[in-house]
Amino acid sequence: MISVSELRDKSMTLEKKRNAKNDIFAFYVGRPISYYFTIPFLCLGVRPNTVSFLSLFPALVGALLCFMQSIPYHAVIGCFLFFLWNIMDGVDGNIARYTGNTSKTGALWDAASGYVAMVCMYVSAGIVGFQETGNYLYITMGDASAVSALLARLLMHKRINLCGSEETDLNQKEHYGILRIVAMNIVSYAGLLQVFLFLAAVFHTMWLFTVLYCVINAMILVLTMYTLLRAE
Repeated sequence: MISVSELRDKSMTLEKKRNAKNDIFAFYVGRPISYYFTIPFLCLGVRPNTVSFLSLFPALVGALLCFMQSIPYHAVIGCFLFFLWNIMDGVDGNIARYTGNTSKTGALWDAASGYVAMVCMYVSAGIVGFQETGNYLYITMGDASAVSALLARLLMHKRINLCGSEETDLNQKEHYGILRIVAMNIVSYAGLLQVFLFLAAVFHTMWLFTVLYCVINAMILVLTMYTLLRAE
């Protein structure tokens, strides 16, 4: 039987740890929980790409529940399913590193799952914000937040692919300064964003979450575009 400590030691390399530990919630909460979920998948011989595909379902069902106001606690349950996606997002990586079964296709599936989950969270927040207030503006803001966050990440990844990781520190989280670490924790869709989203669902303040993250993601998009243009 595979132990949690054995799985952690083999799947969390020193380089991976240095690059991941600044994402506080994901590293100290999400990832430790993911080890317990990983062991059954390893025992069943499930491939990491399969887990990446399966992780799409909690995100999609969570979004669907957020749309269904007739179901009691629909937003809270939906946010819990977003957290379940978060756990499974860690499981596929754990399996890949433990078994040595890494591939570019797997990285693509993992990225696709993350993008889908991120869009589901922001769009769902806008829908619930509308349900709380009756103002359609929150739907627009949730959609705008999703587009801004997605575009900023796509631009950063495009920059990394064009320049190579040795010429940019965008993916070297261990070198981040305090301001960048704070910003990363706030907008990381596997990090503190999930905590804020869940609290907003519990206290019926999803409209406030939507406004704040629409502003934050718009600012990040502008700063990202400015940084990339200045680098030319």
